This record gives sequence, structure tokens and C-alpha cells, in this order.
Amino acid sequence: MSTQEIFIDEFKLFDTLLLVTHSLDEELQNLNETGIFFVPELYFVFEVGKALYKKRKEIFGLESIKWVREKDLGNGGPSDLVFETESDQVVFEFKIANTYNSYLSDIKKLESLKKPNRRSYLYFVALIDSFRGKSDPRVEEVHKGSGYRPIYDVSFPSNYSGYQSEIDCRAVLYSI
Repeated sequence: MSTQEIFIDEFKLFDTLLLVTHSLDEELQNLNETGIFFVPELYFVFEVGKALYKKRKEIFGLESIKWVREKDLGNGGPSDLVFETESDQVVFEFKIANTYNSYLSDIKKLESLKKPNRRSYLYFVALIDSFRGKSDPRVEEVHKGSGYRPIYDVSFPSNYSGYQSEIDCRAVLYSI
């Protein structure tokens, strides 16, 4: 592994995350009229990890970075996705269609990784199943409970057979 420092292009990171989200949503809408909320969380994490690794030079600023799935960092269970060098780590936690309390739990889990002897870049990603045209309190509740606001927040129409009303997928990225 390289001892070079990671430099993250957060716009390209989110753009790649959104591209994977849109691609899976479109594929599943065409395949079985569902959408992104039909996707199991760990499959989504794997697809995002694969896409980020393919673009690692533009997103992380290096070719020599290790991609690790579900790594136990000793902070309350395995972290969903990790990219690391000898001196730096980029850690992601993901939630799909979940509660703001589970979002806050993952954010606290990420906060526990802040250490003075290691550069850590910590991200929380939520795909929120919002009813179209209605206010969804989860992002505001996360802000109230943690102080964090998303660095990126994009919504697009989606579908899921479990809902009778039209829904949007609200993709949010937090830097912790």
C-alpha cells in the first residue's frame, strides 16, 4: 500500500454514488417495476464500492488504495465499506429506507473512529424513501440529533411495490 495521502473529490464521490443509484433504480424499474428500494443494502454497498474503486484515482487521488468490504474497525460491528492506505482510511456506513434513529446510530459509530493518529474520512449515505410531495423529517431529525447536514442531497422519482403512493429516492451524503 502507498503512504501517499488521500485527497477526496467529494463531488465525484457523490456523482459516482448517484450514478450507481440511478442505474440500479432504472434496471429494476425495467425488470420488475420496483426500483432502488428493492435492492438489499449490502448489494448496493458492493456496487458503490466497485464503482468507487474503478474511479479511485479521480475520487481518492491515488491508484494504490485498498478496497475492503465489511471491515470490523472495533467500533460496534463491521463498517459497510472501507478504502485504506497505510496511513489513511475512508469509511462509509449506508442505510436504505430506514429510520432517523438508525441513521444517528451509524453516525455515532463513524464518530467513534476519529483518532488523532490516523487520518479518517468518514461518510454516511442514506437512500430515503420519501412520499412524493410530502415533507420527510428524517434529514432534519438527523441534524437535530447530531448537528450534521448533508453535503449532498438529491431526490428523484422511484418506485417500490411495497408502497401505494408515489415515492422519491432522496440520496444524501454526510461527511462526519
